[in-house]
Amino acid sequence: MNQLVDMIFEQEETARYIIRKIYHWFVFYKIDNDTEKNVIQPLATMLRQNNFEVKPILRTLFMSQVFFDDQNIGAMIKSPLDFIVGMANHFKFPLPTDGLQRILALEKVWQIGAALQQNLMDPPSVAGWPAYYQEPGYYQQWINSVTLPTRYGLTDIVVAGGGGRYLPQNWGIDVLTYPETVSTNVEEATKLIADIGTDLMPAYTLTTEEIDYIAKNVLMGGGQVYEWTTIWNDYKANPTNSTKKRAAQDRLTAALKFMFRMAEYQLM
Repeated sequence: MNQLVDMIFEQEETARYIIRKIYHWFVFYKIDNDTEKNVIQPLATMLRQNNFEVKPILRTLFMSQVFFDDQNIGAMIKSPLDFIVGMANHFKFPLPTDGLQRILALEKVWQIGAALQQNLMDPPSVAGWPAYYQEPGYYQQWINSVTLPTRYGLTDIVVAGGGGRYLPQNWGIDVLTYPETVSTNVEEATKLIADIGTDLMPAYTLTTEEIDYIAKNVLMGGGQVYEWTTIWNDYKANPTNSTKKRAAQDRLTAALKFMFRMAEYQLM
């Protein structure tokens, strides 16, 4: 058996195969001829020279220009666990300190993963989830007619304040507080939308057309953009006034739900 293993690792293609797997996982799912020649082959040679130690390979890849190329940033669809855990980390959603409650909260995270077709610790086969290895779609397979509406539903719950039966308690956004954490000009509609876009989708810059559309047709529901300044300032001047609070809250809720549902938010 040891001789068989040695024979496998003596083949140059074995190292290239491993490097391709690493590249697919961390960088991009397509490997063209230039990438094969300038990235895969040199890293495969390094892997063989380092007796198949992976750590130096990862360090080299993560520090390379390839890893930071614009075409490789925001080019992968988030896996279900990247989607929900990444959101929790970004917004610093808490986990209970009580042991039992913490287990129950993590169980909900596991249930979300399962609902999005990544049942943690229970892959469909020994090969893992098809999104990580199956050509030609790879991680595009995370998005389908079942999982996309489920993702939308989860972000809608987060924007609505979280909690309930689907998410751990306190896993939600206060839509009236959040804008001030990402923008210094909340009262300016287009600046606010641009700043929220930068926070939610750092790998993607909203176009002027997208910003204007969201500000006018989503935040203001087709109304005049300049009216947002009055709505926000009225709320800030009278935060206990339920009518003024609701006016600002409803518009921010609509904008955030829309932006969480943008295709770009699904990317990493």
